[in-house]
Amino acid sequence: MNKISSVLLDLDGTLIDSLLDITDSINYMRKDLKLTNLPAHIIKGFIGKGIDNLINKSLYDYPYSKNNILDKKYTFNKAKDLFSRYYCNCNGSKTVLYPGVLEGLNKLKQEQLSLSIVTNKPTKPTLQILQKLNLSHLFSYVICGDTCQHCKPEPDQLLFACKQLNTTPEKTIMIGDSSNDVMAARAANVAAVLVLPYGYHNKKIF
Repeated sequence: MNKISSVLLDLDGTLIDSLLDITDSINYMRKDLKLTNLPAHIIKGFIGKGIDNLINKSLYDYPYSKNNILDKKYTFNKAKDLFSRYYCNCNGSKTVLYPGVLEGLNKLKQEQLSLSIVTNKPTKPTLQILQKLNLSHLFSYVICGDTCQHCKPEPDQLLFACKQLNTTPEKTIMIGDSSNDVMAARAANVAAVLVLPYGYHNKKIF
């Protein structure tokens, strides 16, 4: 087996618990659109497939979300703008690292492994929260949902990360909490994928 040289890590549900900040931002957005609040446990199921999926699910795919707005495209664009603005304002207010994450990252660095974030979260809030939690220095690269043409579960981000790290998928492992991470890792043919026993989606993978 090739010696592992790099580790790719998902962000939300893997390194950080951002559910409360995302929930607040979604509900601020919905309030501006004159919609009722959604509970956190519902929004939790919408996280992980990128901002467009999060907005669409929060607007249209839940019974509490049904509304009579006719121009769906306009509503989506307005909602996305509102959410992005609210989230950048509150990002980090309630977001925390999962227990043991910092120790684990430092251990990986001590093993001289190159680390990269591979997340479907947009670049601006990703860099913002990494800085707020003092994690930026641990990662050689940060690959976000708007970095490549396709995001997880497609392999593009993982392959791009390997290229940036000057390594190959065969020398890389992926750590995440969702089926998106598993499917992307398998499609990219990385050496292994580790699904953490917590997070937002791990119970739906197998």
